[in-house]
Amino acid sequence: FPSQPLEAPDLLPFYSPDKLLRETPLLPGDRIPLPRPRPVPRPAHTTFHLHHRHKLWES
Repeated sequence: FPSQPLEAPDLLPFYSPDKLLRETPLLPGDRIPLPRPRPVPRPAHTTFHLHHRHKLWES
């Protein structure tokens, strides 16, 4: 079913061709290098605390 156009304010006064930005497609040879994942440093006592809590839950 074709829908009727809704009433809306005219946006042409806000249109300026010199400020119009376009995205360029990413070509296969133009790969953006992703940052390498780094492990988050955690204090040793928190790991032991989780292990202890897991043992308590199992019992």
